[in-house]
Amino acid sequence: MIHGHGGNIHELASIAGCAPELLIDMSSNLNPLGPPIGLLDHLKKTIYRITSLPEVDAYHARKAFSWWTNRNAKEIIAANGTTQIIYTLPLALKARRAMIAGPTYADYADACDRHGVAYQFAHSLAESQFVPDMAQLQQKCGTADIVFICNPNNPTGALWSCRQLRALFSAFPNTIFVVDESYMPFIAPDCSQSVVGIQAPNTIVLHSLSKIFCVPGLRIGLAVAPERLARKLASYGQPWEMNTLAQQTITYLMEHREEITAFRAQTYAFLDRERNKLYRRLEILPWITAYPSQTTFSLAQL
Repeated sequence: MIHGHGGNIHELASIAGCAPELLIDMSSNLNPLGPPIGLLDHLKKTIYRITSLPEVDAYHARKAFSWWTNRNAKEIIAANGTTQIIYTLPLALKARRAMIAGPTYADYADACDRHGVAYQFAHSLAESQFVPDMAQLQQKCGTADIVFICNPNNPTGALWSCRQLRALFSAFPNTIFVVDESYMPFIAPDCSQSVVGIQAPNTIVLHSLSKIFCVPGLRIGLAVAPERLARKLASYGQPWEMNTLAQQTITYLMEHREEITAFRAQTYAFLDRERNKLYRRLEILPWITAYPSQTTFSLAQL
């Protein structure tokens, strides 16, 4: 099997002879504020529900999540993390050639490798502060069945504009664009460039609640796509792909809209303050170059 990205804190804790919670895990880009107040208490109160199977298609969780995206539940796929969706996409879409906007998250290429899909990269460069090279991208999009774009991008922190992406979707109507917006919740609403509202017929948008709400162990991944594409993805799904506690988390968060809106605002303010503080400190070090980031992590060159 593919062992995934990031650090294995359970293995490291075993080597160090300590409990995993005593380690500071720097391998996951999570909200440093932790989960919203009330969420963990809710999960404790509802944990008895794990004595029954979860809802087979996570319908009520998908319906609740429709508030977040303003899309119909039929256009939403729920899964065991966005990684599961990424590995299903090349198979479900019967892709033969892929293009990946890099440097980026390794699982897009790993998913293509898993299903024998040939792929190439369109890399943005450090000298341009990793601003996407649209000319290179457009040149390569025409040869691809599927294009992977992470926005905001991991690990560069670069943010594509909705206008740029809309132009790509329109220019290549026969290409499926997968836009991974796992880190978009860290962007303030007045700066957000989410494409989920465009509802382009050739676009699949990935969402993660694990990072902004700091619950990666629950593996909460969702995809939003036109019904035609959603049905293709669903046809390769399995029963009970989202566990009970993950479904409970979605419904709880979506029912507490004022609280999570305030929580996200608190997160934006905290990150903005700490990001500026970090950059000021790094500027005095001649041996490190930190690149601008729009999210909770920054890429640096030593």
